[in-house]
Amino acid sequence: MRKNILYVFLMLVSIILFGCQMGGNNGSTSSLDLEEISPIKVGETVQLTVNLISLDGTVIYESSNEDIIVVDENGVVTAISSGKATIFATIELKDLNKIYSDAIEIEVLEVHEHDICANCGKCYDEECPGEICTCNEDNFHEHIACPECGLCTSLECDGKDNEKCLGHKDVDSHVCEEFKSDWILPENITCGQTGTKVIICTKCNDVLQEQTYKLQHDYETEVVQEKTCEQNGKIKYTCIYCDKTYTETDYSNGHVEGEIEIIDPATENTLGTKRISCMYCDKVFKEFNYVDNAYHKNGKLSVNGPDLVNQYGEKVQLYGLSTHGIQWFSKVVNFDTICEIQENFGNNIIRFALYTDEDGYCDGSDATKKKMLETIQKGIEIATDLGLYVIVDWHMVGAENVLDKNPLTYLEEAKEFFAYMSEYYKDQDNIIYEIMNEPNGSTTWDDCKKYANEIIPIIRKNTDAVVLVGNPKWTADLTSVMKSPLTGYSNIMYTYHFYAADHSNTSQVVKAYDSGFPVFISEFGFMESSGDGSISETNGNKWKQVLDSRNISYVAWNISNSKGSASIFKYNTSNLSDVSDSNLKEWGVYLKNWYRAKSLNKDVENNEENNEENLIAEIELIIDSEQTGYLQCFIVSSNHSSSRLDYDWSSTNEGILTISSYSTITVLGDGTCSIICKNKTTGKIGILDVEIKNKQLVNYSSRYVE
Repeated sequence: MRKNILYVFLMLVSIILFGCQMGGNNGSTSSLDLEEISPIKVGETVQLTVNLISLDGTVIYESSNEDIIVVDENGVVTAISSGKATIFATIELKDLNKIYSDAIEIEVLEVHEHDICANCGKCYDEECPGEICTCNEDNFHEHIACPECGLCTSLECDGKDNEKCLGHKDVDSHVCEEFKSDWILPENITCGQTGTKVIICTKCNDVLQEQTYKLQHDYETEVVQEKTCEQNGKIKYTCIYCDKTYTETDYSNGHVEGEIEIIDPATENTLGTKRISCMYCDKVFKEFNYVDNAYHKNGKLSVNGPDLVNQYGEKVQLYGLSTHGIQWFSKVVNFDTICEIQENFGNNIIRFALYTDEDGYCDGSDATKKKMLETIQKGIEIATDLGLYVIVDWHMVGAENVLDKNPLTYLEEAKEFFAYMSEYYKDQDNIIYEIMNEPNGSTTWDDCKKYANEIIPIIRKNTDAVVLVGNPKWTADLTSVMKSPLTGYSNIMYTYHFYAADHSNTSQVVKAYDSGFPVFISEFGFMESSGDGSISETNGNKWKQVLDSRNISYVAWNISNSKGSASIFKYNTSNLSDVSDSNLKEWGVYLKNWYRAKSLNKDVENNEENNEENLIAEIELIIDSEQTGYLQCFIVSSNHSSSRLDYDWSSTNEGILTISSYSTITVLGDGTCSIICKNKTTGKIGILDVEIKNKQLVNYSSRYVE
């Protein structure tokens, strides 16, 4: 607004100044005059008339407010909105240094659309600037002109007969449209007969629309006999128009399994009871025992130092079984088998082995890949319903394809698999991811680290679940791991695999754990590493003491009915949910007795007094492969309540060896001597008799002294 006022002011000053100049120029009569224009309406255009006296040039037009009026170069004015604006016309004679101007004010009016009364022909809009209709002032209404006679058709009109249309109606524009009824069905017809259905005006009952209509049956239902899970029911249908009736069978859906419910809660030392019943009746499908040692008790797991801990920060030890390759033994992945194992073994974790090769997930057909994925997801669902923890095992092993010995061979497939699984189960806290089973052959720890650094970040995009990392030499090279561990990750553990008949040396696991490295035994057996041969309970018990004393978790190989002694079911048994001793191999019976007693905090083999003795008598030597003659002693027991620092260490012949307070042994010569360890608290003594030849340990045995 200020801009427009200033503009007008400057133009007026210009006119006055140049007008004075013109007046003093020898009495010249040259001039420019704009003719006045009457008010115009919004949207109208008008041509300006300019009178030029003794002038020749181009007239320039300007508007003081283009929101109201615009003017083009030819002097055509267009009204934009209501209001007033000034139009300026100017000719500039530059050679004479003169300007001739004139200005007029134009008013723009709003456009008014008349609403013509059918009676008097005047506008009945109260804002009309002209004459307003005064018909029926006390009950003013909008006249609706009949297209045939021109009179008002509104029902509200109370004019005289010659002012109101009495007979002509136009459905499309008639006020009856405001009072349309629903479809009215014809009366006095029966089902199957036709009639006319209509829509009428509820004010004047005029028919507005009609259609031919055939009356169909419309049935009400009545349950004559309720269906049950074991018996069909009957439903009666009756037509509301003609009383026609008929009955249909309401087929039974059969029994439908409901969710698992706890009947009797478990305690630390007693089994609880769970039940699966029918959703619709009281039929019990299955009632089974359970141990409160798994997910429902411990919740989400994490890693703290060398330990696996639960949601409360308490140490947790997982123990369970692994399936064999699910491309061969998918039949064990069913509710009955997994439930029976949990009930009778008392395990709190299960591992599903997804072989990458041997017609597996990566080298098999699309159908095989699809079936294996469906099987492992089915297993996860069952295990989760039972409250178990689950290991998703990327089971690369290279038994047939030497390239499969290196996890980098199927890196892209692994990235795709773990991206999918970790996203799919990102809200499920009972899943543990084992990203490589057993690297071997020429595979190095650097290869494993490179692979892990590709896979772990993919999993971490979706979840911070515990990740298990394998290592070379069939996942038995923790020495390499300790020299160059992974960095930048939390909640990772390093796996170790052993088969006790071939692997009696527990030193790597002991050293790794006691040095602060988190270790998880994701696969083991007490037979040979081939998965066959006799069970070595002697070596197995040694491993049990090492693992249980440190709360290290372990998973046994395997749930199947394969030929080897490592499978728990008898070879080719057809009943894979029968875990009675008669249907199990020796390994299955052994695991069942061991795990079951462990789950109820009972000792199967040793009494408390013997466990006390083992705290002293069982001593193990570790030999560092890179330092000949370097030995170190560790305490091994089923109750890892003390460490080697809780003992005083001494040698009976320091000419052969010396031992430090940290149990580090320095070999000085050959011969036989004894290492004495004395518990600083109880005073009890353990003795380790050793034989050294060529500064190498060749034999040792331990004993306990009262």
